[in-house]
Order: sequence, then C-alpha cells, then structure tokens
Amino acid sequence: DINYIDVGEGVIGIRGFHSSFRPTHGGLSLNIDVSTTMILKPGPVIEFLLANQNVELPRLIDWNKARKMLKNMRVKTSHSNMEFKIIGLSEKPCNQQLFSMKIKDGERKGQTKEITVYEYFKQTYTEPTSSVYFPCLDVGKPNRPNYLPLEFCDLVSLQRYTKALSGR
Repeated sequence: DINYIDVGEGVIGIRGFHSSFRPTHGGLSLNIDVSTTMILKPGPVIEFLLANQNVELPRLIDWNKARKMLKNMRVKTSHSNMEFKIIGLSEKPCNQQLFSMKIKDGERKGQTKEITVYEYFKQTYTEPTSSVYFPCLDVGKPNRPNYLPLEFCDLVSLQRYTKALSGR
C-alpha cells in the first residue's frame, strides 16, 4: 500500500493528513498538511527485537537496549488473548525466574510455592521452547511483577514509535 512505508528497525511509517482551521483576515481557512507517523510493526516481540537491533539470531539481542525499547509498549498474549503494558524485563531467564504461586488444591491449598516461569507455562499452557533462555516480559506493577515468556506475546497494532531511529 502506498500509505505504508517500511522504515526498518521494526517500524512502519504511515502517511496521512493533519488538518486545522486558521484565522485569517478573510475568515477561517482550512490548513491541510501531509504527515507521516511512525508506528511499531505488529507481531511477535522477538521478531520486533531482531529487526530493531538489526541482528539475525535472538541470542545476539542486547537485552539492556531491549529493556529500554520495550518499556511502555503494549502486547497481547497468545495464551489468554489479554492485553498488557510492558514495564520491563525479568532479571533472570525464563527457566530461572522464580515467582510465588498460590496452591489451588490438595493439603497445601492456599499456601504458596516457588516455581519458575518456564515450569508454570509448561504445566499450565504449552512448553515455551524458543524463549527459555531469554528474559521474560514484566507486565505487572512495580511492586508486583507478572512475567510472560517472549514467545507468548505479540506487539499490539497502531502503537506510535516515539524513539529515535538509528539511521542505518
């Protein structure tokens, strides 16, 4: 489509118009300007990071850059179809990141146990395969993290991209 321009780094430019009324000596004038807005290319988070950092393999991703890039972006989960805002990344990879989970049945019902994000998703949904050794997305609150493996998350469409492009 002529109104979409792939500018690289996981970003698309959308051409459109900005209109406003301006006071003039003869009354009001309609002012129309052509504009381009940068938005994120929707799709898997891992594919965005590969494109954004211009690397071929996920193991080459700079996770410090990724943390800054992903902050405040919105994702939709494939396992629950819910939408979340990213607040950061986990300190440890998916297979080592622990969290406290309430036990729902049995003698220990109501108590909590420590479990890795990887084990939880393996038991509850399907086994994470491609993001086991990568950090998780944190979509919780600052004092109450909620970790999601990367492969279960897609960037939501029509999110404005406000950061500087590298110019590569």
